[in-house]
This record gives sequence, structure tokens and C-alpha cells, in this order.
Amino acid sequence: MLNGFSIGFAGMFLLLSLQFKNYREPLIVMVAVPLVLIGVIWRHILIGLAITIPSIVGFASFSEIAVSDSPHSW
Repeated sequence: MLNGFSIGFAGMFLLLSLQFKNYREPLIVMVAVPLVLIGVIWRHILIGLAITIPSIVGFASFSEIAVSDSPHSW
């Protein structure tokens, strides 16, 4: 699962690099992804739920929303 996440993260970075035509702005945009992961983990801890496959799919969806709503992606 870690390999798949790493490949997806690298693919997202490459696509954003092509869109922005530099390497600095995609890094700024992608800072939101680990922050979403922290929020998801803390939310599961506070509610007392286990992290399951639907939780991971939700994390991927929230990551996409966080990246697309980033100020540098306008």
C-alpha cells in the first residue's frame, strides 16, 4: 500500500509540475496532502474507529479536494 501511495504521490507531483511549469509550486500545493492525513487519523482516533479501506478511499478523495482547492492551483 505504501508503494502505491508513493507512486500516486509522485504521479500527482509530476502532473502538477507539468501544469505549473516549475517544481516549487507543486510542493506548496502538495503540503495539503499530509495535513489531510493528519486530520483523518486524528478524526478516527477521536471517534474511536479503525482505519479501513473506505477510510483510505475517503482520504484519497479529501486529498484531491485539498489539492484542487489550494490557492496555487487556480
